[in-house]
Amino acid sequence: MAEKESVEVELVHIERKKIKERLRYDFTDEEKLDLGAELAREIGDYNHFEDELKDIKSSFKAKIEKAQAVINLLQQKVYAAYEYRLIDCEMVKDFDEKEIYFVRLDNGDIFDRRTMTQDELQRSIT
Repeated sequence: MAEKESVEVELVHIERKKIKERLRYDFTDEEKLDLGAELAREIGDYNHFEDELKDIKSSFKAKIEKAQAVINLLQQKVYAAYEYRLIDCEMVKDFDEKEIYFVRLDNGDIFDRRTMTQDELQRSIT
């Protein structure tokens, strides 16, 4: 039997070059598990962030509503140029004139005056 001779043929008309192409790759079971765990973490983070955003929006909504209420109150005061307050006053009974005067103690203005009733004309003995 004759021995075969090994002949190496040199391929001179072929050129090879390593390249990258985007092709379909099927994940292994382990990669699928890792991706599922990562997805679950990201969903948890997302839900947490959404909840935080709702809380922040709610907090700012309350702050905005409070600021709007203050603005409305101040706007009414500026527009009207007055407000009602509890002011220290004095009721003065003038028995000679048979009248009662109501005097503001902050500026001395008489803001009301009326005739005394029969009961008010009676002085109490103390």
